[in-house]
This record gives sequence, C-alpha cells and structure tokens, in this order.
Amino acid sequence: MSLAEIRTWFASTFGASMPEAACALLDDVTLVRPAEPWSIDGVTPLPFWTTHLTPALTPSTLMTPDFPDVGHDWLVLGHWGHGISSHAFYWASVRGPHRHFFRLPFGGAYGDRDADGREVARFLEGYADFWARRADVLGASELVCSMGQCRGELSVTAGGAATTVLDTGRPRAPGSADPDPSTWWPWLDARVAEAARAAR
Repeated sequence: MSLAEIRTWFASTFGASMPEAACALLDDVTLVRPAEPWSIDGVTPLPFWTTHLTPALTPSTLMTPDFPDVGHDWLVLGHWGHGISSHAFYWASVRGPHRHFFRLPFGGAYGDRDADGREVARFLEGYADFWARRADVLGASELVCSMGQCRGELSVTAGGAATTVLDTGRPRAPGSADPDPSTWWPWLDARVAEAARAAR
C-alpha cells in the first residue's frame, strides 16, 4: 500500500493534508490493508492499514491501549468506531521499547468533523515534531492519548544517566475545558528537555 494512497485517504477523510513530518514516520514501514474490507458491525467497512495482517491487530482489538504482543514491531492506523459517539482516528504502534496509542475523536453523531479533522492533523504534526526532537534521548516510552486524555511514561537518558518522566497531561484550571490534545506535545517536550538537562 503506497503512502500516496494514505495521504489521499487522510485528506478526503479529515479535510486536511497529512503532515509531512508524520508521513516521514511511515517511510520505513510497509502498511497493508485486508483483502476484504474490515467491519466491526458486519455492515460498515472501516479504513485501516497495518504492518501485519493478524487477528491481534484489527480495529476490534485496538480500541484501547493494550499493546498486543505479536512477536515483532507493528503499526496500525485508520478511522473506526461503533455506536454513535466513539468514532476516532487511531494510530497505534510498538517499536522496540516504544509503545504509542492515539485515539482522537472524529465522526460520530456529536462531533464537529471540520474542527476534529484539523485537530487530528495538528496532533500528528506535534507528535512527529516531538519524536524528531526527542527520540534520541528516550530509552523507552509509553505515550497514550485517548479521546482527550493524555498520559506518558518516558525513560530519558542523557550523559550516561537515566530518569523517568511520568506525565498525566497538561495542567488546567479547575472547571475549565480540557485543552486540545495537540497542546500536549509542547508541554511534554518541555518536561523531557528538563529531565535531559537534569540527567547530564
């Protein structure tokens, strides 16, 4: 499956171009689609791509950040959901000691497709930029952002020392709305930079 096809699907689905930095994260993987369209309800075909066609890596098994162990690295992305409000863009991956799961609201009865589509693109751009800046100091990472709730556990290594960053999302004033998920990346980047300086 070509990256061009994924770009076309992303633009037509989310109304925004897939960020170039996010596309670069797919350069070294081969993504495929099932021969038969996948469906949770047996009716609606769901667009998803995976590095491995296995029952452990399908939309029905990847609606929560369980990170199935299939014996090798993997990546799955797509758009799926069930019911009237759980539809989302998904990006889930395991690469060595790095486990990332992103479930970003898009579609369903109560969403704003235009605003949500722009936020999906912003989030992916922030993720790719964060990874480009910080991957070299991360010995391991678990990053989860699911329907607006973000958390991370990262092992930051610098100067031969290591420290762990535990993050439960950006702080907010009591009673205020949750910030857009994409705003997590600058916050997390600052936490990792601080930990790296402290470890030197």
